[in-house]
Amino acid sequence: MKKVLIILLFCFPSIALPCSCIGKSKLKIEIEKSNIIFSGKILSKRIFSIKIEYVPEEFSPKKVEYTVLLTKKYKGKILNDTLRIVTGIGNGDCGYNFLIDHTYIIYGVYSEKYFEGGEKVNQFIETDICSRTRLYEGLEEKKIIKYLKKHPSAGSSIR
Repeated sequence: MKKVLIILLFCFPSIALPCSCIGKSKLKIEIEKSNIIFSGKILSKRIFSIKIEYVPEEFSPKKVEYTVLLTKKYKGKILNDTLRIVTGIGNGDCGYNFLIDHTYIIYGVYSEKYFEGGEKVNQFIETDICSRTRLYEGLEEKKIIKYLKKHPSAGSSIR
């Protein structure tokens, strides 16, 4: 069992290290680093394990998948009105704990891996507590719209 933990720590350091966010995230930086920014209502939550060869199920890292109904897009290309968001489960992994039936402004990045060095999977949107993702606030929405109008190259047009 100790060998398994040692293998996890050395082969997958990103799943073994605790989360660390320093300071408040700045609007400009978050808008520019996010592939997609939108508001949406959380519809459902599903916790799943990431399968890693030679690692017993009980030691497999876990993630949470949320289904979100799009309310409004601020930045990025969105093809559907129902989106899949993946984040950590919390407790030190930077995961964002969304509440069902609540509306959020979500700053996300597209990813095809659940962790650095992991297997490629179907593309999903990832977010965490270090981003500006938050419960919906009209003031935050106004800040996003104002920034994107002043800096159109930072994102696609608002719809």
